[in-house]
Amino acid sequence: MQETGTLLNKHDSSGKSSTITTLRKMKRKISLLTIILALMSLNVFSQTLSNTIWQVYDLSNTLYVYFHFGTDTLSFSLDNTSYSGVSIIDVNGSSLTIVDLPGAPCQTTDTGTYTFMIQNDTLNFTLVSDVCVARINTLTNFHWVRLPTGVHNINDLPEVKLYPNPFSSKAVLQMNKPAKDATLIIYNSSGQAIKQIDNINTQTVVLSRDNLSAGLYFIQLRQGNNIIAKEKLVVID
Repeated sequence: MQETGTLLNKHDSSGKSSTITTLRKMKRKISLLTIILALMSLNVFSQTLSNTIWQVYDLSNTLYVYFHFGTDTLSFSLDNTSYSGVSIIDVNGSSLTIVDLPGAPCQTTDTGTYTFMIQNDTLNFTLVSDVCVARINTLTNFHWVRLPTGVHNINDLPEVKLYPNPFSSKAVLQMNKPAKDATLIIYNSSGQAIKQIDNINTQTVVLSRDNLSAGLYFIQLRQGNNIIAKEKLVVID
């Protein structure tokens, strides 16, 4: 009888040990699953474009423009203060469909499709299909960096007037205070620097059309490492 009791006690102890081991394994699996779900949730949040602002730098690493993603609209700004709608967008997971509004660089009938990924506050686009070269260049070749929500007017921009705009032969860039050894750069709608005026020390800059073709352009007035003025310029025939 004593031997039988001893065997039963051993069996009972072995069963408890097996149960405890099984429970521990289950807890580990549950903990691992919880971590995976948390990471998945974090990843979904980090890939959200809605209500985000991005600083976009061109191929020479010069700040080109700001873009804001709304619920269904992409807007741009030259100073991160006043935004204008440029495209209608549809975001589905990591896919972006985009169609430009009238007056934007691409035709309103040109639909672009891209996938995107956000990593370390950098936004990367991959082309799926598009026929608009300007849009392809801006989305896939330029550098997009997230701007924290609530940050506005990073540079101390002077008051600027550009007239006439649109223009056909000459335009005047008028500032409320003189620039100091500034440089004016004109970019085309693809983000390429096509004209530059150096050593500006006045309040007024006269822009001659020269060989600029009709279309939309962007102006940056730089003083040292700071962008002190930005404007959109339209050339007409």
